[in-house]
Amino acid sequence: MLRVTGGKFRGQMLASPRNKPGKPEIRPTTSIVRESLFSILQCDLPGARFLDLFAGSGLMGIEALSRGASFALSIEQSRAHTQLIQQNYDKLGLSTEEAKVVMMDVFRFAGRKNRQEAFDIIFADPPYGLPGLAQLVVALEENEWLKPGGYLIIENDSKEMVLENFIRRQFGNTTLYILKSDTSSL
Repeated sequence: MLRVTGGKFRGQMLASPRNKPGKPEIRPTTSIVRESLFSILQCDLPGARFLDLFAGSGLMGIEALSRGASFALSIEQSRAHTQLIQQNYDKLGLSTEEAKVVMMDVFRFAGRKNRQEAFDIIFADPPYGLPGLAQLVVALEENEWLKPGGYLIIENDSKEMVLENFIRRQFGNTTLYILKSDTSSL
């Protein structure tokens, strides 16, 4: 179980995926990382559209909604995790106008031309060691998923990668890579 750390859903317990042998380890974003990230984003959250990639439990989108975001879209390729995210949304009484989950590979999603409204904040928490994150950043840019002035945040293992032009915030073995776009491109 995971606990929402702030906002109107603060203290609510949410279901979390379980680790399974032979599958990538599931490691929900820790409460200290969530609190630090949302402290950075607090002025930009009210009314924001939040995109949660590799969503797992949907917790990051729920934290964003709890703190004032107007909409959260969770992208997750696992059917079981997608169902769990929807259960968490239902538990909190979130409507489809507030929160939506889509079962799809994140790279496939990012590679599609954006035909919807772009997002103010994009958060990605891929499995550690996943190749292709630089290509994901390029696909999000080329397909116009991030609004001008929006944030792209990638959570990853502190030892694994360095993204140029991103601000780095390290929390032990976890690093947040944060990019605020100043123009229409990253």
